Amino acid sequence: MTSKAILKPAKSAPAVGPYNHAVRVGDRPFCAARIPIDPAHPAGPLVGDIRLGDFVVMNEAYARYFTSGFPARSTVQVAALPRGANVEIEVTTKTS
Repeated sequence: MTSKAILKPAKSAPAVGPYNHAVRVGDRPFCAARIPIDPAHPAGPLVGDIRLGDFVVMNEAYARYFTSGFPARSTVQVAALPRGANVEIEVTTKTS
């Protein structure tokens, strides 16, 4: 049977709802989509002002953090996100 582990990053803001930041099943982590919450001020305002119309700018920032071995990524525009966020990012990757 494949093992399952809940992943809770120590420096991350708490989840906005009844879900975990990530779950690892075997050697594959599944990360929940995240909105830009400042972990130092989780009840405060969101960080940044990125909208899907700013996709090129967001992609440039993303490329500074992920330079190779890119994770899978979903980028969609929706009517509303938690706390009025303008962007939410989710990834799926393999740990080995």
